[in-house]
Amino acid sequence: MAAATATKSRKKTPMSAEHKAALAKGREEGRIVRQYLEALEATKPRRGRKRTPETIRKRLATIDSKLPEAAPLDRLHLVEEKKDLQAELAQTGDVFDMPALEKNFTKVARQWDLLLFVADRRCQCCRALPGQDRP
Repeated sequence: MAAATATKSRKKTPMSAEHKAALAKGREEGRIVRQYLEALEATKPRRGRKRTPETIRKRLATIDSKLPEAAPLDRLHLVEEKKDLQAELAQTGDVFDMPALEKNFTKVARQWDLLLFVADRRCQCCRALPGQDRP
């Protein structure tokens, strides 16, 4: 009996055009931030020697020649290294337009910073008001 009353369906109200526009704006801003952070991660300087596509291909050829006679544990390590190198080789062609990404990111970051500043100021104002009960 209790389960039947708990599953009452709520009347669905259509979303307003303003709400849909706000959702679309949020998705776009999230996409801009994600693209910028992914580009930063991909272009982050790494320690050690720089790997060129040619040196990666040479190492892949060496791994292919060693695989048939490798011991089982060594074979496992070689297969893992081969997989990592193939993924790295696939990413070497990725070129990012960092100035454009930074420009878009700073626009979004300014808006978010303003929103966070306003929210923080509201919280400080709420704390400063005497006589209000807080949960």
